[in-house]
Amino acid sequence: IDMNGYSIVPGDIISEINGQDVTVVLDLGNGIKWSINGLDITVNDIDDIDFDTTKVHFLHIRMKTCVSSVMEIYYATDLEPQTEWIRKYAQAQLISSGEYEDYWFPLFNTPGWKGKLISIRVDPFLDEGECDVALIELLGAKRKATVKVNMAHLPEEWKTVNGKAILYFTIDSLSETLQYGDVLLIKTKLRDINAPKNPYEFDYKKYLSRKKIYGNAYISNQYSIVEKSNRRDIKTIVYKLRQSMIDIVNSTSLTIQEKGIAEAMLLGWDENLDEDTQLKFSNAGISHLLCVSGLHLGIIATMTVWCLFFIGNSPKRRIIKGCIQIMVLWLFAGITGLAPSASRAATMFSLVVVGEMFLSRTNIYNNLATSALILLVADPYLVYDIGFQLSYFAVIGIASLQPALYNLFSFSNKNWIETYYNKNGTPSGIVYRFLTIWQWISNAARWLASKIWNFTTVSIAAQLAVTPFILYYFNQFPIYFIVANVLIVPFVGIILATAILMLIFHNIGIIGQIFEYLFSKEITFIDWITTFTSKLPYASIEGIYIDELMFGLSIITILTLVLWVGRKWKYYLYTALLLLSIIVLYGAYTKISTSSQSKWIVYATSKGLAMEVMSGNESWFITDSALLADSKQVKYFTDNYRKRNCIYK
Repeated sequence: IDMNGYSIVPGDIISEINGQDVTVVLDLGNGIKWSINGLDITVNDIDDIDFDTTKVHFLHIRMKTCVSSVMEIYYATDLEPQTEWIRKYAQAQLISSGEYEDYWFPLFNTPGWKGKLISIRVDPFLDEGECDVALIELLGAKRKATVKVNMAHLPEEWKTVNGKAILYFTIDSLSETLQYGDVLLIKTKLRDINAPKNPYEFDYKKYLSRKKIYGNAYISNQYSIVEKSNRRDIKTIVYKLRQSMIDIVNSTSLTIQEKGIAEAMLLGWDENLDEDTQLKFSNAGISHLLCVSGLHLGIIATMTVWCLFFIGNSPKRRIIKGCIQIMVLWLFAGITGLAPSASRAATMFSLVVVGEMFLSRTNIYNNLATSALILLVADPYLVYDIGFQLSYFAVIGIASLQPALYNLFSFSNKNWIETYYNKNGTPSGIVYRFLTIWQWISNAARWLASKIWNFTTVSIAAQLAVTPFILYYFNQFPIYFIVANVLIVPFVGIILATAILMLIFHNIGIIGQIFEYLFSKEITFIDWITTFTSKLPYASIEGIYIDELMFGLSIITILTLVLWVGRKWKYYLYTALLLLSIIVLYGAYTKISTSSQSKWIVYATSKGLAMEVMSGNESWFITDSALLADSKQVKYFTDNYRKRNCIYK
């Protein structure tokens, strides 16, 4: 069959040869051919088959073996036909004899996975025994869900358990009906989260365990819905509302990138954000815009106050207005999934609103401490959450350091007419009109300068307070964070308002289209600023590494600076300078001590051999071409160890 450039094979063609001794050869052009043997077709309901790799996300293999196995997967496409073996997977768990096991391999993020698929081959390698493969299939995208596991079938009986797991469901008609609160019966084997195998590698297993997630699995059709959700509690309603809003965003004519940014800024949903967008925002120093934080909650609180202007300000009406504000804040925080930064902001704003309801001023540090106590009592593991740490230290920096930075310059208005009068007497008509115009221009310029300086000092104070965390967790520092924050943050309120109006009026013809257009242009503006900033020379200093000791000393240094600014006691400043000196000396000592090192490292990797020879502050990385092509994977298991040993080239 000549496909004439098409990649989709109609299902009725395959159905016609089902079970017959007939082989159909599909000519996809450019020498690409697929052979389908009718006797090998095992399914009854055959859909159209798409050989476009953009539609294939996972390789599913069902097999049984007596020992753990290593698989090499080969594939070629019309755009990458020269590709040799691409991925090599090591299965560490032992499989009982006679039991089938499902293996799921993500292909969509592998090198060369583009164009039309020409061929794919799976080679299992065994130390001993035999490998019985029952099924090999290519599947489309998966739907990710975090589930609570209530019961598990152990070797002899059902046991009540307590924990969560991450499941990846094949997107089909059944998985599309799943919603929050559904009870499922699933036939699968939960796999343990892999612990790090290399020194200083990110411990993803510990990270998930602090969220009470202990396993994962890929699910195709081996499950059934035992009970559909009929819950009417607030949490269920909020989750359904969030999903409805995500569906509305996806139904718009926005580009994929714009949809991802809209979902992240408005709903805290970052599943559809591509890596390039996240990297640009990170290099520009405005990653906080891609998650719902105090900035977003503050804007929502301000909008709520504006909308409730008609209620009045009597004691009873203040209470009514305050209750509505608190409800709106927590509804918005709930829609975003109650992220730590959103929960912190909602708790703090709620305390402020309660104070305003009874005309009582609240102390920001008391609010911070109270909100932290409430959240940590609810979930003690939040103390390990990066968002929780960044959120609280950013607020501490803004509250304590920003006023001092802002007061470095004075922006008070000058009365030019009065100054002229004191020196020269009463001005003439022309001079008076000129001075009046100059007075207005001068005051406007001072007002604008004060606002720009205010945004600048807020950015500097927040960045200074969270710098130890950024260096420790992300090993980089954005140089031009002030530029991006000053140019974008002032307009975030307008962008959020446009996004909300777009959601409200999405079904109302031309009005919805207008807000879609406006939001698209606003996102284009943000993208232009972030792209421009991230491409500036030395936009981000990368490769910075601080160990646990330097991290702890840096936090203490920031806190002593905060105390010095607040209490003006010179010994706090001396302590901060002493700690800063210790950090610099310790860093220099680490650099000098590694300059004479000589090491040979063999990395543990599931994709072939990887070795590194370190001599002083230089190294030579030795591996095969396939693993070297996957720079993301190489960086994952080598980066932290290299930085700890001061290897930068």
